[in-house]
Amino acid sequence: LEKLEVYIIPVVNPDGREVALTLDPMWRKNRDATGGGVDLNRNFDILWEFDVHFAAGAGVASSTTPTDETYIGSGLESEAETRNVKWTLQQKHVRYFLDMHAAVPGIFYPWGLDTNQTTDSDMAFSNPAWDRRRDGSGVATYQEFIPPPVLTDHQAIATAMQDAVRAA
Repeated sequence: LEKLEVYIIPVVNPDGREVALTLDPMWRKNRDATGGGVDLNRNFDILWEFDVHFAAGAGVASSTTPTDETYIGSGLESEAETRNVKWTLQQKHVRYFLDMHAAVPGIFYPWGLDTNQTTDSDMAFSNPAWDRRRDGSGVATYQEFIPPPVLTDHQAIATAMQDAVRAA
């Protein structure tokens, strides 16, 4: 730990969290200028063009309609919350990323969009050959590549976090 820097963002979406605590426990969006909100999970570039990257019926929704729960926003990374997380990840050169996701609940680590695998590096989100072939279910042939030691580390950290949460 003496050689490790840990960055904790306690709540990425404080306005949306307030709505969830006071008005609607299933609220998932922020409170953008329109008041309708943007699903911040869909506002990052990795899911911005969901229909380009994933096959139809992938089981994960995204919408360009502002009133929908999974509204992606008016533009890529249009929301301050999204830009803040991206800035932190880039400026701090984050090597490991875990997300304690209250709504599911669960602890997510890369990639979180599909089942991970450690043998075929060709199966990478950055490879456009897989566009419109990913189905998001983890059942199809596509599974996102993550190097074995990176996956092992993320799983160990996630398990320790989960155990700590359960103990509390």
